[in-house]
Amino acid sequence: MSHCNNLGHTLALQRWTQNHLFSVLTTTRPVDVVTAELLLAAAANDVPRIGAALADGADVNARNEADATPLDVACGEDRLDVVTCLLAHHRIDVTKASPTLWWTVCKRGAGAMVAQLLAHPTTNSMALLPSGWNVLIARCRTPCMAEMLSLFVGHPRVDWNGETLLQRAVQKQKWHNVAVLLEDPRVHVNVEGTTLLHAACDANVVFAQLRRPDIHRHVQVARRGTAFASVVVHGNRAILELFLALPDDDINLPNDDGIPPLHLAIGNHNDEHIAHRLLCEPHLRRDATNALGNTALHMASQRGWTSLVEALLDANVNVQHTAGDTPASVALLHGQYDLALRFYRDVGRASLEQRVDTAAVCVSARPPGVGARAAGGLWLERDVTDQHGNSAHMLACYTDLRVFFALWTMRDDEMTATNEAGRTILHVACQYGREAFVAALLPRTMNDVNAPDTDGNKPLLLACISNHGAVVTQLFAVSEIDVDRADKLGRTLLHVACESGHASVVAALLSVHANVHAIDNDGNTPLLVASVANHASVVTQLLSVLPVDMTRTNKDGRMALHAAARAGHVRVLRLLLEARPAAIDLRSGDGATVLMEAVDPRKPGAVTFLLRHPFINANAVDKVHFTRLERVSAHYDVLDALLSSPKVDINRRNHACHANDPMLAAQLMQLPQLDVSTIDASCGHIALAVACALQYVYVVRKLLSSPEMDVHYRDAHGNLALILATRQGHPGIVRALLAHGSCNVNAVNDAGTSALHAACQARNAVDLVALLLRSPSIDVNCVDKKGQTPLMIACVSAADAVIDLLLDHPRINVSTSGHEHYGPLQIAVRQRAVEVVTRLIQHPTAIVEAVDEWVFSAWVRAVNSQHLPLLSALAARVDVNKALKTGKTALMVACLYSNEAMVDLLISQPTIDVNAVDTDGNTVLLHVAFLHPSAERIWRRLCDADRHDVTMTNTRAETAIESAGRCGNASTAAYLSQQLLRRRHPRVLPEIIVDAIAAFFVGPGLL
Repeated sequence: MSHCNNLGHTLALQRWTQNHLFSVLTTTRPVDVVTAELLLAAAANDVPRIGAALADGADVNARNEADATPLDVACGEDRLDVVTCLLAHHRIDVTKASPTLWWTVCKRGAGAMVAQLLAHPTTNSMALLPSGWNVLIARCRTPCMAEMLSLFVGHPRVDWNGETLLQRAVQKQKWHNVAVLLEDPRVHVNVEGTTLLHAACDANVVFAQLRRPDIHRHVQVARRGTAFASVVVHGNRAILELFLALPDDDINLPNDDGIPPLHLAIGNHNDEHIAHRLLCEPHLRRDATNALGNTALHMASQRGWTSLVEALLDANVNVQHTAGDTPASVALLHGQYDLALRFYRDVGRASLEQRVDTAAVCVSARPPGVGARAAGGLWLERDVTDQHGNSAHMLACYTDLRVFFALWTMRDDEMTATNEAGRTILHVACQYGREAFVAALLPRTMNDVNAPDTDGNKPLLLACISNHGAVVTQLFAVSEIDVDRADKLGRTLLHVACESGHASVVAALLSVHANVHAIDNDGNTPLLVASVANHASVVTQLLSVLPVDMTRTNKDGRMALHAAARAGHVRVLRLLLEARPAAIDLRSGDGATVLMEAVDPRKPGAVTFLLRHPFINANAVDKVHFTRLERVSAHYDVLDALLSSPKVDINRRNHACHANDPMLAAQLMQLPQLDVSTIDASCGHIALAVACALQYVYVVRKLLSSPEMDVHYRDAHGNLALILATRQGHPGIVRALLAHGSCNVNAVNDAGTSALHAACQARNAVDLVALLLRSPSIDVNCVDKKGQTPLMIACVSAADAVIDLLLDHPRINVSTSGHEHYGPLQIAVRQRAVEVVTRLIQHPTAIVEAVDEWVFSAWVRAVNSQHLPLLSALAARVDVNKALKTGKTALMVACLYSNEAMVDLLISQPTIDVNAVDTDGNTVLLHVAFLHPSAERIWRRLCDADRHDVTMTNTRAETAIESAGRCGNASTAAYLSQQLLRRRHPRVLPEIIVDAIAAFFVGPGLL
């Protein structure tokens, strides 16, 4: 194939030489015209025209305006026929085409065109692209270019090794391109001290390279080793099998760091498959070490790979690396406790004389708050303690329980060593529930099993507090253990376990017959302690022990049942009462029943549960003969529970009077089972207030019949019975209270509200107000804290009948004002109550001109609201010319709002001043002159009045006519001018000015 290609290149070179000589001997038309014709023909892809232009001597390498040769144009248009025509010309030079020509043709996949270009003698297949790469490198980095790349194989002018094409393709993992390149025997597979095997990760490519006789498989690459080592690191199993199938493999060759392939497999992967595959090779050196002296067994122990360790156990298990650690010690140091146990227990050849310090193992796993000395690096001396006095073996108790084999090397003096809390290693092991530690320690520490720490805590007590039942059971096997020994608070182990709710520990203690009747310094039994702590499971365990005494009391005189009720623990109450139902009526030392204990601390859940018990006595009394309903006071949630029970007698001694609580009395009085006949004067003043609020006429009259009844009792808000009855709108009760001689009709509550205030806005207001006004001492002008009088409240409510009653009272003062100087008249104006306003201004005490805090009188508010009935009612009593805060009169406001009806109303008033001026000197006419001509009816009404002075000027010295002219209001100016002439005003403008104004605004002939 190579011989045929060379022959074709030789014939092409001969044809190009003959054509070149022929062109020298021929002459044609001028070159510039012919070349232009060639460029046009190339752009049109017209092959005959191209041939004619070339025959006439056109420059085949000329460039058009886009700097493209005809060959560039033909290749860009993918015209193979044009390319063939151009390449046949003897003067064509492919190197003068665009540098991207090769890339464009190859990218398009035009194989025939690439073949023609490669066959031309002027083609440079190694030409550089603008990116600095040649086309071969670019193709090797690009996918789907294998077919194009195969066209270059065997070409004599292609340098396969100059630009490391194969290495580029391998680095970019373009394996199809690599396969094509490897077909050329000239390609170098060993480049710069390495081989392409290090980067290859395609099995086919590796297989093709391994077949090459010149491949250097044992070349060492910096930090990567041999190609086989690279395959092990990458973990490609298919390629690994290719290497292992070779007769002369390098499975034992380490890399430049001295790491064998087996070590690389263990250290660079998260699974054991590669390492296990290497172990299957018979000639693998299993005892090979790395630079640190680690064998594969050391590394597998560090990773915790149990199956790999099992496969390597035939090696020396006691071999030490350069630091002196065996595989067993390495497993221990790295937290692989299962493997450490495997070495020390099951492998008889494992050495116990390794240089491993237990403290170094335990420091890294210490819990929060447990200090460890970090000085001296990883290795700590066994006799050195941390800042809290903990030895290395104590620290071991804080770690995984499987490191108990560290105790095998403990000395006897280390067994009795204590930390700053006075605790030995047995204390620490019991506190943290290390069963294996305890099992190993007990045979050697029999004399210290009852040794207390600084606080008097023994190992067994620490195990009970920490809820380690298994450790407690272990300690019970020691004959020296005293389970009923108490601490300085008098608590036994059972007290501690019951208080903490540790059921497993309680079970262990009960199994050795711990004393369930033991009492501490406060007289608490274990059952009482568990009941207070609400540990139902522990209570169940204690009740299962017969006999258990539920009647034992503590220093407060309470039993377990009382303590559970007082704490509100319903589950414990249920368990205790199921064990002894009749105990529900047992009394404490101060005579309180279980129900009383639940009511006092406000435990509604416990109260509800107890009231449902069949043996409960809900009406039991205490030492002072009070029931719980009488004691409940303001605990309304407990009250609901009591009142919802039919077992509670609400008529006993009338709880309402003794509770001294209006809400309780109100709830009791509304119950259907209440006997009203039992309510008398002995019930106190609360009963009267509640009866008034609930409109119980019979009860009120009955209570008032008692001479000792005080009608001046006030509730929490200062309300008297009269105010409460008035608010409820019951005339009968109000009449009865007023008939009582000591009733103060003018008394007020905390808000300053009197009975008359309340009556003005209550139901049946007319009857109530009439009753109150009959009282000779009534203060009809009383002002509350909001500044409201009864009349003001009635005006707000628009109660006409009530207003009439108040206005008919001889002492009424309608001008009394409260906050913000608001009076009844201002309120009525705001309510637009015309009839009320009429009645108020007709009252002799009315001050119509009174103003409020904003200096607004009733007249001003009526003007602002433009309410004609109000204005008509007020006009007869006020000064209609009184200026507002802005200086404008009511007539000006009406004109500005274009309110014709209001203008007519005000003009009709005999006292109206139509020439009044505001703060700017503007009259009504001047204000109208500013208006749009649409207000024509307004100023016509004004001009019809003879009282207007149309010649008045404002502060700007403008008359109404001049103002209208300045504002462009021609109709107003003309009409005002006409009024001037018609009235023959003594200050009339000269006729020439009048004519000029008329001619300017309305045209000639109108005046």
